[in-house]
Amino acid sequence: MRRRVFWILLWPSLLIGLAACGGSSRPPITVNVAANSSTVPVNGTDFFSATVINSSNQTVTWAVVGGSANGTIDSTGIFHAPATVPANPQVTITASPAAAPAISGQASITITISLSVSPAA
Repeated sequence: MRRRVFWILLWPSLLIGLAACGGSSRPPITVNVAANSSTVPVNGTDFFSATVINSSNQTVTWAVVGGSANGTIDSTGIFHAPATVPANPQVTITASPAAAPAISGQASITITISLSVSPAA
């Protein structure tokens, strides 16, 4: 009789414990970031896009690694290159999903200078 009471009391605890161990876990949220091109000239613009995986909320917060000296990016994903090439011309852009702000995806773009020679040879 004691064993039966023991199992009757223990059984619900086991079920709750199993559920807490990931019985209904969701896939992790990730974010893929892509640039429209791999380079952008000084004072130029480029478009970045982000796709949030495993979330219906596609809202992201954009950031330029290294701050505004490396350019800026607006809330729609349009990157504005600085007026001069930064010390490291390869700039990293990150997007953090609103559904999981501690996570981020990233893509890089290289800031270039355009030169023209005149007169043409």
